[in-house]
Amino acid sequence: MATAIRWILRGDLEGPCEGVPDIDVDSFVTCVRAAESYDGGISEAPYHEAHGGFTCCAVAALYFLDRLPLPPSQKPDGVVRGISNLPHTLKWLVSRQTATLDSDDGLDTLNDETDTSETCHDAHSFVKLGSFISTQGESNMKGQPHPHFELQWVGVNGRCNKVADTCYAYWVSAPLKLLGYMDIIEQKPIRKWLLDKTQHIVGGFGKVTGDPPDMYHSFLGLMVLAMFGEPGLQSVDEALCITTRAKTHLESLSWRRKILSQAEADRSLVDLVSDKM
Repeated sequence: MATAIRWILRGDLEGPCEGVPDIDVDSFVTCVRAAESYDGGISEAPYHEAHGGFTCCAVAALYFLDRLPLPPSQKPDGVVRGISNLPHTLKWLVSRQTATLDSDDGLDTLNDETDTSETCHDAHSFVKLGSFISTQGESNMKGQPHPHFELQWVGVNGRCNKVADTCYAYWVSAPLKLLGYMDIIEQKPIRKWLLDKTQHIVGGFGKVTGDPPDMYHSFLGLMVLAMFGEPGLQSVDEALCITTRAKTHLESLSWRRKILSQAEADRSLVDLVSDKM
């Protein structure tokens, strides 16, 4: 929230702006890195359990500060950046896809349960349909049961071994899009899960399958569908969690444009003086 407000007021400019001091950006990025978990997710504090919501907020904050990892083709610029191990973070995010759509669902990927594959519970119920994050992951799934719903619905959870929850479809999809890896999740079955399972007959979306709708989950459910390009929905900005139209309005505000223009002019003047010295 704080970095979003900062972006609204000054964009990604660093340092004093119109006499207003800036936050310590480097220290903030270091704080985010300290909250990264061993498995690639991000928590609210060091050594705590990784969480989809905190991971999304951390990635969005780094985006607002222009401190996300550089593309592989770009040379290091010496700037302190967040997400110390991008492959681990991507793996953690994509592993939030799950076939456990409610408390009665499960996938016996170890073939060690006495129940059916539709009703058992174990810690290996996340899925990746089209491709796998690693060769080992693909080999682990070979020969395992594939219940009928795996080809139709894929939910998203926020922590390991949790039931799918509508809001986490946003908390997981948004950071993937900000990082440029939206294509590694299964958008079609996630969309079908939202529309078939958590969308309510009276309208809106509930937290989990069968729950009554509420504003929070309805809003984030629609955000995900808009991010997926659902016809009839406006385009959205996944970082600000608002429509692109609303973001464009923010960027067009005269006082904001004046601040950014003046800061850019001051920066150009400093660069010119530095070149002459």
